[in-house]
Amino acid sequence: MPNSDSMAKILEGNTEMPNRSIILRIIVLSANLTIFATFGNAETESITSQSSADANSIIELRRKADQGDRVSQITLGWYYENGQIVGQNYKKAVTWYRKAAEQGDVGTQYHLGCMYYYGQGVEQDLKQAKEWIRKAADHFVLAQYFLGTMYFSGQGTEQDYKQAIIWYRKAADQGYTVAQNNLGVMYLHGQGVEQDIKQAVQWFRKAADQGYAEAQFNLGLMYFKGEGVEKDNKQAVEWYRRSAEQGFSTAQFNLGLFYAAGIGAIEDYIEAYKWYLLAGINGQDVNKAKEILQQKMTAAQTAEAQRLAKEFVPKIEGAAPSEENRPKDLKYTGTGFFIDAKGTILTANHVIEKAKTIRIMAGEKILEAKVVAADAGLDIAILKVEGQGFEWLPIAASAGVKAGEENNLKSQI
Repeated sequence: MPNSDSMAKILEGNTEMPNRSIILRIIVLSANLTIFATFGNAETESITSQSSADANSIIELRRKADQGDRVSQITLGWYYENGQIVGQNYKKAVTWYRKAAEQGDVGTQYHLGCMYYYGQGVEQDLKQAKEWIRKAADHFVLAQYFLGTMYFSGQGTEQDYKQAIIWYRKAADQGYTVAQNNLGVMYLHGQGVEQDIKQAVQWFRKAADQGYAEAQFNLGLMYFKGEGVEKDNKQAVEWYRRSAEQGFSTAQFNLGLFYAAGIGAIEDYIEAYKWYLLAGINGQDVNKAKEILQQKMTAAQTAEAQRLAKEFVPKIEGAAPSEENRPKDLKYTGTGFFIDAKGTILTANHVIEKAKTIRIMAGEKILEAKVVAADAGLDIAILKVEGQGFEWLPIAASAGVKAGEENNLKSQI
């Protein structure tokens, strides 16, 4: 996977001031729709459901798939990938996905490329991954972003910043926040384009306004440095805060430094120590900063900061979570797909049956989902998110899906 921690320093070391880096985020998404987990590869061909109706449904699905029906091929591939009705088998999933991809289905081309990239059901082959992702990239924003990432990192192809710029821009122009942020970093450092710091700020702002935590941090850092914008410590604090409140640890640490020194905000040791604690929990080295600050604090102030840190709950503004702002109590993840344009989603019941809350990552957006119906026996669940106009995949009817039965409804806390 491309290095998700790629950074480029723009601030030289200074123990009195925030010493952080512009963040270039390399996220590779392996599914069009992610439900907040990698599954084992069970090489079995058995039908796991005991229902004869399910067995007949699979037989009919296979018959249509063999005749070249693209939707049936995709559905059968999804069943094998996720172990629905049939035993989980990545190799068979790849076989059926390939048939649909060869018919020009861009979503499946992208997904097949991801399976080659990760070596799921096939031997890992980055060149094959790039080939399939390129086929989808003219019409599919995730493929555009992924292709840009492969050119940037030189995976499956020679490193080519100019090509990375082209593909990041295509995704960025469609509002994809991770691409917007990465495009900003490349303009900042003149990678593949002439250096243009104002353009960098514009791209950071586009992503930051949509709630992308890394871009919010980057924009805050630009305001602090006065690069591409007039120096404004209050604006720096505002953008650091929005990023920090989503759980982004680098912003949390910087925000602590600002409060401790009274930069862009009234000096507040309790707030500073709170943000140090949270940044430390999320992996930042904060021991020295804490020690210095604690010498200035009373025991009561320290206790209050600890209380506030314990009560902290990350906000989600709507952008895709990074490794840093992904919920720490995340227990189950999986994949699924929209089955209509109104936000109805098909997924596996085991992914959501123990969840208190369900969030869907569709592209770069985070959406709250509710359970409409679930069948533990078939390990199928139907979810619903608010909205219209989702890209959806029609699926073949199955007599075994009991989506309308009242005794299968599960409320979500």
